Amino acid sequence: MSKDTITKTTWTLTVIRDYESGMTGEIEEAKFAFGRTSNEMSNECRYRLKLPTGLIHLLKRAKLSEEALETGFMIEMTGSPQKEDDWELCKFTISVMQLIPEIGVGPVRGLYAVEGSASVFEMVDLAPPYAPSSLPTKLWVRVSELPAPTLAWVLSKEYLDGGDTEQMSLHAWFDFGDAKPKQADEDGEDKALPLPGPSNKAYDFF
Repeated sequence: MSKDTITKTTWTLTVIRDYESGMTGEIEEAKFAFGRTSNEMSNECRYRLKLPTGLIHLLKRAKLSEEALETGFMIEMTGSPQKEDDWELCKFTISVMQLIPEIGVGPVRGLYAVEGSASVFEMVDLAPPYAPSSLPTKLWVRVSELPAPTLAWVLSKEYLDGGDTEQMSLHAWFDFGDAKPKQADEDGEDKALPLPGPSNKAYDFF
């Protein structure tokens, strides 16, 4: 990840299929674990979340739905791509501050729409409360297969085997606010996986 300004920064999120929550063959119903780094992915208490319509749209457009259902995928995000050939433009629409009872304020969540579709996803602003927002007004996103080293690491951890361990949430990632996100909204609908906003420091998965 680049250490340049936000508009030139590219950051990533790794998403791994969770077989413990069900063996569905529908990308809309499957649940996934996710993390920016292997430490986040290895956290002892991660959550199972479905994919938002925006990511599902991108996976189908890239013909990666089957791969995502089998193992997972990687998301790359940038405010200024070098080339726009394989990037999808997503435009900011609205933002809402999430309130946390213990501290009164929480992270800002921005809603983005994939250009040319009605598909959307949320992005969480990692800027501190009351600081200027780091969410870009225009965002380019692309999805790809898991890199070979990442897939090898996932297999070595037996994350795709199911078993008795609980699927983890990214406690370290949710430190920016929603430390214990609910599994479902008040109306009973499963919450969709949010994307992390730009980080103020570089990171790699390993």
